[in-house]
Amino acid sequence: MLRALLATVLIALCAREAFAGHGKIDLVELDNGDEITCEVTSLKRGMVTAETDALGTISIEWDKVRRIVSPAQFEIELSSGDFLFGTLDSAAAGSMTVHTQTGDVVVTLLQVVRLSPLEAGFWQRLDGAMDLGFSFAQADALTQWTLNSTVSRHTPKYFTQATLNSIETIDDTDSRQSRNTLSVQTQRSLGNRWFFAPLLQISQNEQLGLDLRTVLSAGVGRYLVQSNNALFSLTGGVTYTRERFAGEPTDDRSEAVGGITWEWFTFGDSETNLSNAFLIYENLGSAARTRIELTTSFRRKFFKDFYWSINLVESFDSAPPDNQKKNDLSTAIALGWSF
Repeated sequence: MLRALLATVLIALCAREAFAGHGKIDLVELDNGDEITCEVTSLKRGMVTAETDALGTISIEWDKVRRIVSPAQFEIELSSGDFLFGTLDSAAAGSMTVHTQTGDVVVTLLQVVRLSPLEAGFWQRLDGAMDLGFSFAQADALTQWTLNSTVSRHTPKYFTQATLNSIETIDDTDSRQSRNTLSVQTQRSLGNRWFFAPLLQISQNEQLGLDLRTVLSAGVGRYLVQSNNALFSLTGGVTYTRERFAGEPTDDRSEAVGGITWEWFTFGDSETNLSNAFLIYENLGSAARTRIELTTSFRRKFFKDFYWSINLVESFDSAPPDNQKKNDLSTAIALGWSF
């Protein structure tokens, strides 16, 4: 757990130190008439991040922006899933003209869900968060530590995200049980909000007697909702699953998988993010078996980049080996930092 925490911190610090942008040549006009000369570094999840001389790094709610102008080259993602590349102009309030190589394209600001300077390199495209939680149950003399860490990178065609969830439970005899899941997923845009989504997941759960499970899946999905305050997508595909339970031989099988993800976020002084991921696996062999993985997180910022969160993780297996539990549910309250 400590190594994962240190690795995430190192990535975050490198990402912050590596930025070298196009300079403070952008103009952002707000609804109240204020004009800010700055360097726009990103628009994501309804928030514009910009560098200024007088105020340092600032965040602006996208729905408070009236106009944005920049001679720098940007990549622009629309709610339709389409991408545009070019410089930015804004002749009318609430609209934006993108000067592309093939001509001018006029869109409303509300159609734009992501902006990123074209010269942004690997480190500038990284986003992430990590939180650490602790709980103690006096009746059972149980202590529990939780670590949740996410790092993602977004380019015009690809979205890649690595997630680590780790739980360690210690009883009054200093006996320890751990649960760890590492997931790496890539979404390759296919246009019109469709995407190809390979996934690698490695998990271990001593509560369920699971020594190791490796899942390699491939499927397709589509964003049904893609806006500046919500994301909703469906995916479906097939997996190759290899798992080993304590005292059991290694099992290899194929499964069908279906997934739902839903995220909702708000802005302002108390920025809020609610995310849910639901995966259901159905064995394709002769033996009936259903597995369900559910992850839910509610996160609320309380100071700059720091937040508190409530996290819930549920694992269910309809046909585990004999003498093993069917499900494992854990909840935790944690403090975290986003970058």
